[in-house]
Order: sequence, then C-alpha cells, then structure tokens
Amino acid sequence: MSIMLPIQDKFEKMLNLQSRLGDWEVISPGRELVKEGELIKISRKREDLRYFILLTDCLLYAAYTGSLSLSSASLRVSYTIPLN
Repeated sequence: MSIMLPIQDKFEKMLNLQSRLGDWEVISPGRELVKEGELIKISRKREDLRYFILLTDCLLYAAYTGSLSLSSASLRVSYTIPLN
C-alpha cells in the first residue's frame, strides 16, 4: 500500500494539471511530471508571471489566464519544447 501512495499522488498532480490546461493533453502513456513552477518574465514595460511544466518528454511554457488564484488558475500553453 505504501508503494501506491506516491503513484496516486503523481497521478492526482497530472489530473490537476490537465484541468488547468484545458484541451492540452497532459496525460499520455509513459509521460510523467518531473517538476513545475513559476518564473518571472522581465520585459521593458512590466514583469509577467509564467508557469513552466517539465514532463519526461517535453517542457511546457504557459501563461496564466483569468484569475490568479495560483493553485487553480487556468493556464494557456504558449510553447511546447520536445525533449529528444
């Protein structure tokens, strides 16, 4: 039973990401979440919060859409970088 908890936790994180990303397909055979987090994009006029998601096969660069309740805010994928 202790082996199943980390697997279930990872799957729940993937489901949460799937709901935040909308139509972008996160859950795929062999794909796992490695790391996720925020970075600040600094431009001449302002600073924008961006969200990066590292999966075993790609890196997603996303922007927040709608409200900024960080744990449940919707995300829009701006770029997908495949990892080969």
